[in-house]
Amino acid sequence: MRNWSELNHDLLGEIVLKLAAIEDFVYFSVVCRSWNRASSLVKCTWKPTMPYLLLAKNEFQNPKFLRKVYSLSSDRCYKLSLPHTFRFRCWGSAFGWIVIQAGPSCITNPFTNARIRLPFVPTMWCEVTPLDNEDELATFYRQVTTRKLVVIQDVESGNDGGNDGGNGLIVFAMHTNWKRSLAFARPGDLTWTSVVAPRQPFTFRAADVVRRDRLVLILYEDSSVGYVELSDLSKSINLEQSSVQAKEFVPSPSPGDFKPRLSGMHLLEMYLVDSFGSLLMVLRHKSTKWDPNGEVSEDEVYKTVRFEVFGIDFKTKKWDRLKDLGDVALFVGDNQSMSVRASDCRNCKSNCIYFTDDCDELWDLPGYAGGHDMGFYDLEDGKIYQFYKGGNVHSTHCTPFWFVPHF
Repeated sequence: MRNWSELNHDLLGEIVLKLAAIEDFVYFSVVCRSWNRASSLVKCTWKPTMPYLLLAKNEFQNPKFLRKVYSLSSDRCYKLSLPHTFRFRCWGSAFGWIVIQAGPSCITNPFTNARIRLPFVPTMWCEVTPLDNEDELATFYRQVTTRKLVVIQDVESGNDGGNDGGNGLIVFAMHTNWKRSLAFARPGDLTWTSVVAPRQPFTFRAADVVRRDRLVLILYEDSSVGYVELSDLSKSINLEQSSVQAKEFVPSPSPGDFKPRLSGMHLLEMYLVDSFGSLLMVLRHKSTKWDPNGEVSEDEVYKTVRFEVFGIDFKTKKWDRLKDLGDVALFVGDNQSMSVRASDCRNCKSNCIYFTDDCDELWDLPGYAGGHDMGFYDLEDGKIYQFYKGGNVHSTHCTPFWFVPHF
């Protein structure tokens, strides 16, 4: 064909849907009017396969409140104006939305500028003291309330959650409180609904949440997994102290069945990933050094030293150690834990775990900030490598995190 602009729109649409990166989608749409029309017809259906990295804010000479988005596929940065994300903790999702923790929390789509308010973050074990200073407010909410906010899709709603109304989305908040460590809300809810742990009294907090089919699975810090059905969440009511009871999916392992390797002064983060039919528990080990005189470099105060990955055997309900992820790469940190087929993405290495800094409990050390603990861990050789060497990394409020853009 001499004139590519005369290609059938259905054929062009199929080509667009195979594009992996958002910049490829944009480049395709500006070739000509015909290609722009074809791309607009599948714009709401198309989804990138690779997460993007939203870098930390830059407050110096930044009147437009621009933040950089790093594309691992192209090794380039792009700019977005995101004033409402400044000075507050944020978490990324696989559905285009970013969760912002403020007084009234919200979710926002940085590419469409849609924003939806959520209920006030429940403090669970303390009263909210009004603070005039935004920096103090952001620190207060981070230290005494929410550890992580995760967005999932409600498949029973028949909506993929990618629309600007947020229909079909459920936001889970993992809190610092030991007795009531998990709650959820949908866009439009007036209050948060608590999720009660399967066993009481329960002294382990919720570490991560993931949806698998019609179940929401909850990883607790004792490596047990609870679950609630999506249909149970739709029955929630906006009354004070309303709650949903979680049930046991995977019991807490005995010492003989499972024992993570621990050594020296360390921190441990846990993630739960639904990866192409497999349910994975990822353990992230961090070494720590502290010198009250401030003689330890910022990069040495804490840093990730290794990962361990375990897969659940659905027959025995036990965790098995995995040494090879195959063609899969994982993305963890201050975001919904995600996995991708590495062969479908440019510049993405298989059998690796890409991670960002989520050690928020140490971001307030005098003279220090978070953001430096970032890279990817190769399960084959057990080494950590850097994928980004630019700026806009350090912050005491919101360090870089992964998210998947949606239009």
